[in-house]
Amino acid sequence: MSNSKKFGINLLEEGTTWTAQITRRKTARETIVSKSETGFESEAQAQAWADEAIKVFLDTVVARNKRR
Repeated sequence: MSNSKKFGINLLEEGTTWTAQITRRKTARETIVSKSETGFESEAQAQAWADEAIKVFLDTVVARNKRR
């Protein structure tokens, strides 16, 4: 996982399924969900998806920022 203060991962249990969210700090008091995936059978599956998704997400953000 990244050591970024701006991006993070949240795992939520909803009944028998898990949801993984990639969150972004908008301000010091507000957090926005940038990407979400539901329907995981276990917390480990949700964590694995979130780890891979945040790597791709951060690579995309870094590439976009370089173009600007």
